[in-house]
Amino acid sequence: MDIVASVLTAVAVAALCEPARALWISFSRYYFEKILDECKSISYEMPALDAWLTFWGVSIVACLVAGLVAMKPLLGLNAAFIVFVIPKQILLALLRKRKMLLKTQLVSALSLIGKTVKTGRSLEQTFASVGKEIDPPMGREFKRMAFECNRGRTFEKVLEESKERIKIPEYSIFIVALITNKKRGGDVVATLEEIRKSLMESQRLDRKLAADTATGRLTINTLALTPLAFVGLTYMLSPEGTGLLFSEILGNCVLLVVTALTYVGYRWGQRIVEVEF
Repeated sequence: MDIVASVLTAVAVAALCEPARALWISFSRYYFEKILDECKSISYEMPALDAWLTFWGVSIVACLVAGLVAMKPLLGLNAAFIVFVIPKQILLALLRKRKMLLKTQLVSALSLIGKTVKTGRSLEQTFASVGKEIDPPMGREFKRMAFECNRGRTFEKVLEESKERIKIPEYSIFIVALITNKKRGGDVVATLEEIRKSLMESQRLDRKLAADTATGRLTINTLALTPLAFVGLTYMLSPEGTGLLFSEILGNCVLLVVTALTYVGYRWGQRIVEVEF
């Protein structure tokens, strides 16, 4: 009978897991909706996203269950809160890094396109050549455009679709300039050189702003880690007293409040720096 009960319990849990997983993934995609839309707007694909979202949900539940099993629900809630907020910060950092990479590669691509066009090649042929010399993701986009042109599609249509895949202002200016030049004619090399100079100036300003806000970002990160360093220091000085934070309910409450306030302060500081940037 015990075996039958165990099997029935396992079947019931398994039957509930899939709907719960689907519900969690739906919530997660809604929670990350703005970030995922931005990733899509710059053709940034995230492989196995649902698997990572499932792992994230399981980790949160594991923290809560561990807290209940250890009779420390507040500690479990504290750990679950930390696990809940970390992925969004990681995704935001990856998104910023991706955008900066695209802008940097675009400047290099413009220089290569100008040099290649001077040799007498058409823009369609130039894209195939530049795509081999530029690393992904920008190189992959140029290869894709060259492939679509070789399939017989119109150059203007291929450019428009590329502009829809990578929605950053600098890239849109580049594509619009090419389309205009293709329709009305003109010196494409001179046009690309002017765009390249404009992008280089924009990058210079970005680097200057980043340098100006570097101290603020460092301060924010340092303050966010200060509570952890403080707990480590007090544990070295008084292990018994510090242990009360983890063994007593009042101590658990203090840890939870400190974690919440630290996160609020960290996000507040981030918003201030982002506005300045």
